[in-house]
Amino acid sequence: MKKNMPTIIAGDFNEGDSGYAVKWLGQQGFYDAAKVSHTRHHTWEWSFGWMNFHDRFDRVFFNNALNLHNFQVVHWGSSDHYPVIAEFSKTTEQN
Repeated sequence: MKKNMPTIIAGDFNEGDSGYAVKWLGQQGFYDAAKVSHTRHHTWEWSFGWMNFHDRFDRVFFNNALNLHNFQVVHWGSSDHYPVIAEFSKTTEQN
């Protein structure tokens, strides 16, 4: 991967904050948009009888060639996964 190429890696990772892929992407220099924006909302929810499970499985990672302006989880819809929205701009390099 080219470090200066604006890159977004997003999707349903099916793992929590301590998952292998999440840790590996952090080690590669990618930032988790939810953590950068201090968003604590879960992106997945499943109910079984009286039990309700939830976690943050849907993620947006980005590199330092981008500036994050907005990240939000929209708790709406009929899926067990909620939509996430992330807005970026390209980082301006100064020589």
